[in-house]
Amino acid sequence: DPPTIQNVTTSSKKSWIGQTLTLKCLSDGVPTPTLSWYKPEGSEINRVRAREIKVQVPLRGDQDFGHYKCIAANGLIPSDEKLIKINPIEKPGKASIKPSESVIQASSITIRWTAPTDDGGSPITGYRLILQKGETEVEKDDITNPGTTSYSFRGLEKNTNYTMKLFSRNFVLEGDPTVRTIRTKFEGAPDVVKIDDLPGETTDNTITLKWKEPESNGKVITMYTVYQREVTDGKVGQWTEIKKIRDVSMRELKIVLERGKVYQFAITATNELGESLKQEKANIQQVKAEESILPESRKLTQPHAEYMDLIEVNKDNRKAQRTAPGADYMPLHPLTRCWEVPRHHVTIEKIIGKGAFGQVAKGTAVGLRGSPETNTVAIKMLKTNASESDKRDLMKELDTMKQLKPHPYVIKLLGCVTESEQLLVLIEYVPFGDLLGYLRKSRGLKDTYYKDPDIKPQTNLTSQQLMKFAWQIADGMSYLSAKSIIHRDLAARNVLVGQKETCKVTDFGMARDVQQENIYERKTKGRLPVKWTAYEALLYGKYTTKSDVWSYGVLLYEIFTIGGSPYPRMDGRKIANLLQDGYRMPKPQHVDEKLYQIMMKCWKNDPDARPTFTELKNQLKDMETLHKKLIDMKMYDKQLYANVEDLTV
Repeated sequence: DPPTIQNVTTSSKKSWIGQTLTLKCLSDGVPTPTLSWYKPEGSEINRVRAREIKVQVPLRGDQDFGHYKCIAANGLIPSDEKLIKINPIEKPGKASIKPSESVIQASSITIRWTAPTDDGGSPITGYRLILQKGETEVEKDDITNPGTTSYSFRGLEKNTNYTMKLFSRNFVLEGDPTVRTIRTKFEGAPDVVKIDDLPGETTDNTITLKWKEPESNGKVITMYTVYQREVTDGKVGQWTEIKKIRDVSMRELKIVLERGKVYQFAITATNELGESLKQEKANIQQVKAEESILPESRKLTQPHAEYMDLIEVNKDNRKAQRTAPGADYMPLHPLTRCWEVPRHHVTIEKIIGKGAFGQVAKGTAVGLRGSPETNTVAIKMLKTNASESDKRDLMKELDTMKQLKPHPYVIKLLGCVTESEQLLVLIEYVPFGDLLGYLRKSRGLKDTYYKDPDIKPQTNLTSQQLMKFAWQIADGMSYLSAKSIIHRDLAARNVLVGQKETCKVTDFGMARDVQQENIYERKTKGRLPVKWTAYEALLYGKYTTKSDVWSYGVLLYEIFTIGGSPYPRMDGRKIANLLQDGYRMPKPQHVDEKLYQIMMKCWKNDPDARPTFTELKNQLKDMETLHKKLIDMKMYDKQLYANVEDLTV
């Protein structure tokens, strides 16, 4: 019988350069036919004598798109052939704004949309929003969760025209924008009510909500309404109204909690034009009513000076060891393919930094976020001796970085390779290396991490340069704190120095996302950077963003001593007990008392008494602009800080 082709199939009818397709061809005929696949330009891919042929086709360029042909022949006439067309992924269509569900107020705009009906042949991976006033960009944001279909712009001017642009993205390309001109109202419902920070956990059976008066938007606020909902196994319940407050001078309410439950609270303000929004995540405060109480103090006698093993906290006394959401190795977001880069698009040029289990290389990458350009990148990867735990830490760091939009003082994620044997995390390349090495090299000492930064530091750093380093890091940490991320390993070694001596916070391997609770209790055994770790974290395993503030105080010591080691010549095993007894590092003689008092505020026993990163940034930036020499380099004694201890554990 002459051959006949029964079916030709492909793993995807639309794809992109760098991907590999599978083509199949099924046939019939006697004798058994010879099957051949041909590329669009006519070259043969493979030939077999069989009833089925399957080939892998890597797409390396535009020439690989088009009609692929399968031919079946067995010597009898006629032979048979069939075509299948492979198209490149196209940019997605436009998202549709839902005017009836969008809310326009005097100082805010909330838009809602539906995903584009045409995804261009690749799933929608996210959106990009831009708000303009005339030609001036007022706000922009990247949304990496494709399920998000609403966004609020706040702090806008009343009775003003704005242009909003909404771009849809698929795995490869960004579509044309949906554009809307929106005019804010002259008057409207009040702005969102901001609740003062609450503890993530409490052992009390009551909690007091406090809030600030929001912008009334032209009409007098007549009432506040307090709402509550419960969170059970990560699932959020419905809002329940628990109190209407008509005496608007009272902005405080005590609420009774049931032990063992997790609550979220929101407050709205009402005027004659309506009720403010409450569904904004930043406005929801969550409290966990704990079932048992931690001891007031605990001495640590652990076995290593720099990184200490942390035992499980109060394991026997707690009814249940409940891990905070996102605490151990659960990814913060599903792996979004828009970050993925094919392994053969990444070239490793040279190793520029090494740690105990990881290393950093300088290299290049092609095809970052769909761009055809070649970019210089830093590549984070594991050594061959790394454990599965180290790999999970690097994956966790990657997941943390995926949720961050670009910030000038936080290292930027550019892409990743997760689908090959070796995990690679691609971040922006910085020419100066890490801050600790930069400081130490400026006074002739050897760096311990980045071996070959492209640009060497100045030999004499000024007081103003050091102050700039300090406030930039505080600014970066303020952003991370606002994203509910606790770094847990903030130190000069984990800050990189980029162009124009810009400091960028990096190394999120120990970071925790605590959007569900603003406190994290460490349940797993691990290694702690003792000399940088906060008092409450050493003693009780409790971390909040104020624990990072403590570490920041130690980082200030590193900056102001030009890379000196904290607690010099001191055994790390004794530090926890010394801190408990009230010891704090003394003031370096060349540092102004005002700066030292900032450090001391960071090291207060009570985390709530420590400043916020925003306060630290503002205070230090103001000090820098005064051009006062708060660090007297003439009094700096190199010999006092010559004993450089490397963190090699």
